[in-house]
Amino acid sequence: MDGLLISFVFAIVTQTCLSQSAVELYETKLNKYEQKAEKYVEKVEEQLDEQKFLYEELVYVSTSNDEVKVLLGETAVVPCHFKICPTTEKQVTVTWKVGMNPSTATRIAKCANYDLNTRSCGSFKTFSEDFDDRITMKSGKADLIIKSIRKTDNRNFWCQVQTNDNNELGTDMTSVSIRVLQSDTERPKFNRVILEKELVESQPGDKIVLKCRCDGHHCDDIAWYKGPTNEWGNAYEQIYNKKSRYRMNPDITIAPAWKNRVSFSGFDMAIHSVQENDAGRYWCEVSGAGYYGLGETGTDAKSLVLTVNENEKYSCD
Repeated sequence: MDGLLISFVFAIVTQTCLSQSAVELYETKLNKYEQKAEKYVEKVEEQLDEQKFLYEELVYVSTSNDEVKVLLGETAVVPCHFKICPTTEKQVTVTWKVGMNPSTATRIAKCANYDLNTRSCGSFKTFSEDFDDRITMKSGKADLIIKSIRKTDNRNFWCQVQTNDNNELGTDMTSVSIRVLQSDTERPKFNRVILEKELVESQPGDKIVLKCRCDGHHCDDIAWYKGPTNEWGNAYEQIYNKKSRYRMNPDITIAPAWKNRVSFSGFDMAIHSVQENDAGRYWCEVSGAGYYGLGETGTDAKSLVLTVNENEKYSCD
């Protein structure tokens, strides 16, 4: 009888210990799941914050003169102005490039950590042997100063401004053509892209028209694209491209993802049934037909921002 009692008591104690171990194991696993859940929530909150920031700060770049005329050997000041909506005290990066359009232009100088209060560069670096000892940034401004102008400086210069987050809406650029007078390469700026609005607001399901026009001569070819899609500001999502070439009927290409969602009239692009992921920066680029050989001075591009389902109104006022 005593043996049975001892066995019974031992079984109860053993079961109790096992139950306690099971509870401790359960609590340990629960703590791990709670930690994972907390990390997941933090990650989601960070992503939401990033998404919120994406639509909080918009960069707009412009110029007071899109064609600078200068004599050989003289100094040229290439103007660049920008605004960030709403106003911020964060530092930005100002990059000067040269080339045909936003996607193919190559950088020649970079002003990192540009302070918006003092209007000065944290550091200034050049990337081209042709300009190394000839370019600098104007004190108190984002303007580019080019000394000892050469014949080969008759090109398109692009001023690009980026917030340090390097997102699509926080990056914009504009072009200024230098016209070197008294040289055999002298060419005027043949055309200019003009947008009706720099900010277009919409709701899901809307049909919106992004209006673009060209002022000047040889407004032959047109392209619409979205971006930039990378942190360096030189990759874009192509939407539409029309090239005149040598035939009466132009070559027209519409990206498959946009084929049934966009239509075109003149230089305008309509987006049918707007979706939330359509929000972003859109570019209208106009150029002279290739057979005219106008090169960079026959090309211009400007950007506008499309917002979708946003309650906040963006204004620099």
